[in-house]
Amino acid sequence: MSYVPYPSRGDSHWLPERQLESPSVIIAVRLMYVGAGLHLLGTIIQIALVHGEENTLLQTNQNYTPSELHAGVWVSYGLVAALGLVGAGLWVWMARRNADGRSWARIVAAVLFAIFTCLVALVGLLTGINGGDALAMLIWLVGLAATFFLWRPDASRFYQESRRYQ
Repeated sequence: MSYVPYPSRGDSHWLPERQLESPSVIIAVRLMYVGAGLHLLGTIIQIALVHGEENTLLQTNQNYTPSELHAGVWVSYGLVAALGLVGAGLWVWMARRNADGRSWARIVAAVLFAIFTCLVALVGLLTGINGGDALAMLIWLVGLAATFFLWRPDASRFYQESRRYQ
């Protein structure tokens, strides 16, 4: 009984395996992973701030029972944790897709950066400047740098070349 062997990579009709060769995309992907880490750090800080506010609310607020305030704090924990995980997940997702050379991913990353910029500006206007803004500004700067590197000329060549492998 004979069989047809599986074609090897040495055949001329197979494309060679693509390597991540664009220095700009490499830097942008690394920055996105840093952004994910900073986002998770910010989430941990926000959860700690919510925890610290619970005792203050219990002592100063006479309109709600302690159980109602406690339930509200747990809802706040859930919201902060969920939004933090979604934000960090978006950073990682964008890093992986851009490393794969998906040209749509750098557009989505730029749009997400623009949305984040609007949110940071809106929150800054509504709440004023406080200590938490330093981390938000650092995350924003990481996003700005990653977006800058995604749109460099060598990155554009990388995305154009990557279309051949998709």
